[in-house]
Parts: sequence; structure tokens; C-alpha cells
Amino acid sequence: MQQTNKPAAQPAKTTPEEDERKKLELAVGKFGAKPRLKGKMINAIFVTAVCGAFVASVMATGTFRTAFIDIGLVLISLKLAYHLHTEARVNHAQFWIMTAIEDRLLDVMRELRELRKQIRQPPAERQPDAPSDSATAQATDLQKKS
Repeated sequence: MQQTNKPAAQPAKTTPEEDERKKLELAVGKFGAKPRLKGKMINAIFVTAVCGAFVASVMATGTFRTAFIDIGLVLISLKLAYHLHTEARVNHAQFWIMTAIEDRLLDVMRELRELRKQIRQPPAERQPDAPSDSATAQATDLQKKS
């Protein structure tokens, strides 16, 4: 057989924002935001058990009928508790993600305010370690001469 030298498929170039979004989706998926195999298996087991209990209650008579209905209701209650637990985990993680974003946003806003104050100060009053823009310095010199 003859081998052909095909160029390897290169992954599509992504922007840093897309990379961050993918990392965040993976992190969110780890704590239950997206159903994984384990969650799907648990759901399948609950659905099968509940359906089995209710089908058995239809076929049974007397006390067995009541017992199967009770088992089905207990299974539905357990599934509801499991669902609430999973949602609480997701909400907790989302809260911490939003808190981290808010903290970073406040840091950026604080930095922006400091930069605005530095820009508004005349060049002579600026701190020596503050970066000075030559165009801004020239503009203020022109204003003083006028």
C-alpha cells in the first residue's frame, strides 16, 4: 500500500476569551452543571425503579399494591432530594465564580480611577514612578503658554 502524506489537521486558532470560556465550561461541568455519565446513570436508575414500582403496583393486589406505591413515592422523593443537592452545588460554585469576577472588576475600576487621577494632574505634580505621556505633557505646555 502506498502512504500519502496528508498534512495534520491543525486545531482552529482560538482567542484568549474563547479559551477562558472553555476552561470555565469544563470547571462548571465538574461540579454538576452539565449532566455527566454518572448523573445520567443515576437518573436512568431512578426512572427505571419508579416505573417498575408503579407497574408492580398495578399488577399487585392488597397490601403489596400499597407497598409498591409507597416505594415509588419514596424513590421520587429521593430523586427530588438528589436534584436539589446537585442544584445547590451548582449555585454555590456559580456564587463563588460571580464573587471572583466582581472582585476583579472592582480592582480594575480602582486602577482606572487611579489612572484618571494621574492623567488629570499636571506633569510637575505627577509622582516620579507614574508613567508620563509626552503628548499629554506637550498639550499641557501649550495650554500654559496660551
